[in-house]
Amino acid sequence: MTDYPRNKPHLFIDGRGRAEQYRPPPGGGGRVRLPELNQEAHGADLSQAITLALGEARQQLLERKKIDPNEEKGFYLEFDVSRKQPEAFDKFANRKKGIELIAVKESKTDNEPSTVTVFVPETAENHFQKKIEEYRYQNKPSGAPKNEALVACIEAVRLAKFKSLYNDDESLIPTRGESIWWEIWLRKGQQDRFKRDASRLEIRIKDYFRG
Repeated sequence: MTDYPRNKPHLFIDGRGRAEQYRPPPGGGGRVRLPELNQEAHGADLSQAITLALGEARQQLLERKKIDPNEEKGFYLEFDVSRKQPEAFDKFANRKKGIELIAVKESKTDNEPSTVTVFVPETAENHFQKKIEEYRYQNKPSGAPKNEALVACIEAVRLAKFKSLYNDDESLIPTRGESIWWEIWLRKGQQDRFKRDASRLEIRIKDYFRG
């Protein structure tokens, strides 16, 4: 039996194995089965919902810019996604357009949808509306609706709220008048803006940051 050198004294494996050729795991699963939907009706419902959400988002941006012209130029949308289609979550992000997947809350039951929250920069505000309209009116050469893998999984869309971004147990959210400490994670280069907004809102912050 080969006596392997013990040149890593902090690791010790008692016993010996035997070398074997790598064999890839068997494939399986096949094509993801998408919900069977009426293309026109589903597209029309989502088109109405996204139009309403974008209208609210534009109004929100206007109000925020009145307070601070340097306010983050974008908004957050929340989507209900079919519980059976978790592989669709990553399809909501688009790095090229600056659309970020911010939060995912997977449903614990088959009867409820999961929720996906994304940040949409103002420069890409019509991205999802365009995807939905293409799904509604256009088909691929195969006959399947365009953007089906994304849009067929969406059950609803709306402007995101505070709870859309909160991933912990909602029972931990403080009640009105209750004071607690929060840990805040910031994007790079946002410290000055955060301090300015905290001062404007009279929110106490500690005088140090960890980079």
